[in-house]
Amino acid sequence: MLYREETNGSSKPVPIPTRTYDRFIREQIDWRETPAGECQGLFWKETLSEQFPLLDLPTDRPHRVAPSFKTEYLPFAIPVAPRKSMRSLARDANVRPLVLWLSAWFVFLHRMGGQSDLVTTLPVAGRGREYDGVLGFFVNNLPIRVQCLGEERFQTFSKHVADALETALAHQDWPFSLMTRGMDISTFSSLSQTGFAWQNFNRFGKRRSVLVTASGETGEIWHVGGMEWELIRHWHQSQEPDIQLHLMNLPDNQYGIWRYASDLFDRSTIERWSGHFVRLLEGIVAEPTAKISRLPLLTEAEKQRILVEWNDTKVPYPQGKCVHELFEDRAAKTPDAVALVFEDLEVSYGELNARANRLAHRLRTLGVGPEALVGLFVERSVEMIVGLLAILKAGGAYVPLDPEYPKDRLAFMAEDAGLKVLLCHGATRDRLPECPARILDMDTEAAAIAGENPDNPAQLATSDNLAYVIYTSGSTGKPKGVMIEHEGLINLAMAQAHIFHVDPSSRVLQFASISFDAAIWEILMAFQAGAALCLADKASLLLGAALRDTLIRRAITHVTLPPSALTVLSTAEEIPALSTLITAGEACPIAVAREWTRKARYFNAYGPTETTVCASILAFSGEDETLSIGHPIANIQTYILDSNLQPLPIGVSGELYIGGAGVARGYLNRPDLTAERFIPDPFSNDPDARLYRTGDLCRWLPDGTIEYLGRIDTQVKIRGFRIECGEVENALLVHPNVREAVVDARGEGLEKQLVAWVVGDVGGIHESPLRDALRTHPRGMLPDWMVPSVFVFVESLPLTPSGKIDRKALPAPDASDFSAREFVAPATPTEELLANLWAAVLKREGIGRFDNFFDLGGHSLLATQLVSRIRDGFQVELPVRAVFEHPELSALAEAISSSGAGKRLPPIEPQPVDAPKALSFAQQRLWFLDRYEGGGTATYNIPIALRLSGDLDVDALRASLSWMVERHEALRTYFPNTEGEARAEMLSVSAFEFPIHDLRHLPPKEKKLQQRVDEHAMAPFDLGRGPLFRAEILRLGEHHGRAVHVLLLNMHHIIGDGWSLRVFVREWKEAYGAFSRGETPNVPPLPCQYSDYAAWQRQWLRDEVLEEQFAYWKDNLAGIPELLELPTDHPRPAQQSYRGAHRFQTLPCDVTAAIEAFSREQGVTLFMTLLAAFDVLLARYSGQDDICVGSPIANRTRTDMEGLIGFFVNTLVLRARLNPDWSFRELLGEVRRVCLGAYAHQDIPFEALVERLNPARSLSHGPPVPGHAGIAEQ
Repeated sequence: MLYREETNGSSKPVPIPTRTYDRFIREQIDWRETPAGECQGLFWKETLSEQFPLLDLPTDRPHRVAPSFKTEYLPFAIPVAPRKSMRSLARDANVRPLVLWLSAWFVFLHRMGGQSDLVTTLPVAGRGREYDGVLGFFVNNLPIRVQCLGEERFQTFSKHVADALETALAHQDWPFSLMTRGMDISTFSSLSQTGFAWQNFNRFGKRRSVLVTASGETGEIWHVGGMEWELIRHWHQSQEPDIQLHLMNLPDNQYGIWRYASDLFDRSTIERWSGHFVRLLEGIVAEPTAKISRLPLLTEAEKQRILVEWNDTKVPYPQGKCVHELFEDRAAKTPDAVALVFEDLEVSYGELNARANRLAHRLRTLGVGPEALVGLFVERSVEMIVGLLAILKAGGAYVPLDPEYPKDRLAFMAEDAGLKVLLCHGATRDRLPECPARILDMDTEAAAIAGENPDNPAQLATSDNLAYVIYTSGSTGKPKGVMIEHEGLINLAMAQAHIFHVDPSSRVLQFASISFDAAIWEILMAFQAGAALCLADKASLLLGAALRDTLIRRAITHVTLPPSALTVLSTAEEIPALSTLITAGEACPIAVAREWTRKARYFNAYGPTETTVCASILAFSGEDETLSIGHPIANIQTYILDSNLQPLPIGVSGELYIGGAGVARGYLNRPDLTAERFIPDPFSNDPDARLYRTGDLCRWLPDGTIEYLGRIDTQVKIRGFRIECGEVENALLVHPNVREAVVDARGEGLEKQLVAWVVGDVGGIHESPLRDALRTHPRGMLPDWMVPSVFVFVESLPLTPSGKIDRKALPAPDASDFSAREFVAPATPTEELLANLWAAVLKREGIGRFDNFFDLGGHSLLATQLVSRIRDGFQVELPVRAVFEHPELSALAEAISSSGAGKRLPPIEPQPVDAPKALSFAQQRLWFLDRYEGGGTATYNIPIALRLSGDLDVDALRASLSWMVERHEALRTYFPNTEGEARAEMLSVSAFEFPIHDLRHLPPKEKKLQQRVDEHAMAPFDLGRGPLFRAEILRLGEHHGRAVHVLLLNMHHIIGDGWSLRVFVREWKEAYGAFSRGETPNVPPLPCQYSDYAAWQRQWLRDEVLEEQFAYWKDNLAGIPELLELPTDHPRPAQQSYRGAHRFQTLPCDVTAAIEAFSREQGVTLFMTLLAAFDVLLARYSGQDDICVGSPIANRTRTDMEGLIGFFVNTLVLRARLNPDWSFRELLGEVRRVCLGAYAHQDIPFEALVERLNPARSLSHGPPVPGHAGIAEQ
């Protein structure tokens, strides 16, 4: 109108609006208080009270933590036919056209995201006719929520949408800002994630002429006056929704506009979505009564690309051949080439072929032929490869049985397989499972086997016969055997040859256990190319330094590893020969993969056991944004399908199905499961072709590679191990105190671990004994890597509305789900060093001696790393299972000590009451020193003074002291001299008096408190008469209104040590508390007394044991200097006075922390680092390079010694011979070696050692053995 006036055209006066936007706001505020307004507000409050799920749309990139909200747009045309048909359908259904288009939008979201609970926002004008000419922000957003299960028909579904839409429109006046007030951010994000806008330009006011007409396929022209205006919208402004669809309705056209978050989507993806949406519309109008799940999404071009072009993998391969024939051909071509390397042994192709042939002929005589299953129960060895090849050559199929598996599991596998023969060797003979099969021990029958024919046996098996049966975890609670035929292995070998460029100069590491199909992958990789297959024992393959050393030492060129191994392995630059690295078994972090592409060719392989090891592979250059699982290998087809076996578009997630030459025959003795998982191939012209349902959630990427997203079912992969959670759950349910159990994986990468949620049948479910029982209970049925690391105890399991367990709602493990035990510091050097190793592996501080490795987050991979560090730190070999059997630090430390010493000590048993009491070696030595020095000194007194504030129950105090004396025989022991020999006798409890000295009446100067304390501490003991323990109480008066007493305790070193004082104070406090309450102390009885220990020590530490320990010390202390010549201030006196002083020096916190961190890095204890520094200091001061330091050690190497009072402490001589050319790290390595050797030979008492060495004695200094540097306290 204004334009016409300006151009002198005729125009009617513009009517002035009768209402204003301000009035609209006031009316809105007033309306909210009316019954109508309150009704609408209540409606939306109830409607939006539940949480809304965030749609899992197939984005190109994940959501950012801080999104940019940048928006792009893409218009797209809607063909004439579907838009006309949609109008027709709306008329027939008597609904608004908007209903059908909104229904199509919901169907599109359902099909793209796979979810049934859907919500989108619909903008509405928000104004009545009375506000038609008013400018202002009137528009309102209406949330529309529907359920789309996929099985309903589109016509039916659209009626539900119509109901939801009409209900929302009836309540459209309530502002969206009030609907979402107080809503949590996650619900708001879900509510505003998508939007659908319906813009109708068909009518504008009362105009007779058309205002807007089409401009091409995706635009419009506004007809204003005599001009045509083309509207240019600015669609790039920021917005919150991930994606919106705008439908532009013109009188002569209809088109769509996508508005999408560029953080999430690429333009090419949205272009594909346009095609999918149009294809969906075409399917709807063609068959509106079709089920939603059957409506098409794929365009013909995309279907051709996905089904045909990306699966065009056909390559010729030697069909009809068996896999062992490839080996025989290679042996014939290069008989002298090295085929196998194990330890120091190399076996040529010709020799390996002959050995396998002899065993194969032997197997033939035992009835092995096609389809016969033969168990392979061997350790890593040459026999393992010989046995495998022999079984195949005989025509049979091998069934690997891991000797580390529980016997029950092995027995089930052997019985289920119906083994014809079971191959073993000497290392596994004693661990054979119960099995009716004929046992063939390759060691005991070696002579007979050697006499067999060395030539290739006649070929009996064909390519469609079984090559092996490998058992994998089963959801029903029992493992299931996967049957693989020769043809799949032949195809795999040819694919390997094409991809990995293995040649006769290559060296392939055999890393995987023979029980996993990755082992045959490695074996084929080497043998098909004539390369060397390198075997190693388990210790050499432990993740970390051991594996790295093996890769370097064996000059490995090709290796296949689980990604978790790479995170604890050095970079490829440190492994110079490595040219090809393959990861498989689980998803690999892309950053880790990129690191390894710098040196080696990197491949990411994928394949279930049911598809012959590998189905797809990616050659990763490091430049891609996603580490996919690549393309299918030769003669393999891959399909990503929905639940109706319909192919899905690029980017949309679905289940991965695999077809082609590698598909297994099925599951042994499980026809039902075989039919469920192996289905007819609907895309093949071969009527016998089948697809394997992997259960893996995947999606196509635009380049034709496949991205692995996770699992559809409850199967999980942890550090390369495939685990059916159902099998673990069934094992837990066998426990009588477990009513319900759910198992799932939590965490990522190295932190990923198996968690069990348990509902118990009895009370006390949270207590650690049951948790410990549940951790050990399944080990009789499951391998270690299938035992949960964490147990979460719940009252009930969360359920979905349909009554199924809601795994997403399971509570996350927290601190209460781990064993909560009071921290007790490591008590021995072995425990201290082991605690350092735990801290490094578990990445946490403050490891206590009763902490449980698995409660602190340990799992099988970390246990493997720990064993590797134990091997380096203690020079002992422990199996990984030892960590599972001894998960507590103190127990594992004891296992290490026992392993290192190579002995099993007898138990300490109580001696008869009337039996003579023996002195321990330490007591005998101290008794001798007391006589040698003339007695009457306080040199070996152990005094302590305790200040007690508050009311003191003197009677309870005396009763508690008497109770302690009665409980610990050591406190009542004295040592009379009988003809020059000491014997141990016991005083009665009545011989002990605990006097009270009341000093309250004395003036402060006369109380002389410090003097009284000193006199009590320095008063000598008479070893021959006793008592050797005394206590007295000083009553001082009051301080700040509280009574003050001092308790003086003292004992001779011959009946106690520093540890004993801690035991005394801990038990005495408990006893005093009990007596003061009128109760008897509730303390478990002691397992034995110190005199029992002394008798036990005398019993076992003799003869060859004593000689072995003495030989160690004699060798290590040979030629030590008699004296360390330190620069003293005064000359050494002719006789020691034993007077001394002490000086405290505190290291700054940052220095202490740095030293502790350095110690952990070097794999040593803090004590070892400080001792090395002390050695350097002494060497500098003395000018000597042979330094001996005496170090006390608790010497309580058994748990039943820990609660005793007695003289256990021993002195170890730690000798360091310094080389001036060494670095401090090199010295530290030598100190660690010395300390570990001393700890392993700590049982011989220092006193006995001095007696045997018989050094020259001098009253001016002690025995020369520990030197005179002083004592380095640990």
